[in-house]
Amino acid sequence: CSSGRQSEPVDIALLFVGKE
Repeated sequence: CSSGRQSEPVDIALLFVGKE
């Protein structure tokens, strides 16, 4: 969730958890 990096693995995981 860093506003400076490109989509990190953690960010993607959080997105999946938030969707379901």
